[in-house]
Amino acid sequence: MNSYGIIHQTTCPYTPQQNGVAECKNCHLLEVVRASLFEAHMPTSYCGEAVTAGAYIINHVPSSSLQFQTLFEVLHRIVSALTMPNLSSKVFGCVAFVHLHKGWRTKLEPQALRCVFVGYALHQKGYRCYHPPSRKLYVTFDVVFHETTMYYSTGSPQ
Repeated sequence: MNSYGIIHQTTCPYTPQQNGVAECKNCHLLEVVRASLFEAHMPTSYCGEAVTAGAYIINHVPSSSLQFQTLFEVLHRIVSALTMPNLSSKVFGCVAFVHLHKGWRTKLEPQALRCVFVGYALHQKGYRCYHPPSRKLYVTFDVVFHETTMYYSTGSPQ
């Protein structure tokens, strides 16, 4: 760092106010995560998925401080839109029916599986859907969402 003229400074313990912008962004992300989990009636064990989904949403929402561009647009201005995944936003924790392609099922099994929507794939153009009974995570674009129905809502079949 010294060779680049960077002065390394650390903050005092238990003083988040010294972190400024980073602390504000962390609080914003935590508020999105908390609201997502509460609204979807999901257990806190899904907090990691909620963080990645929340970050995806925050990065794709226009900001007045960026002249109403999204952070995604600003950071990836030189990258072609065709190479970067940009999926439409869905309701975190909603019921998602994942289409089971022929290689994933037998002839007599259902063609779709009732899952919970948990976010967006990082390196693919697809949605992340989790099937709690089998503990399997599906990353696919072939999903039908029921955004008004939460997977973990009271009275819903598991």
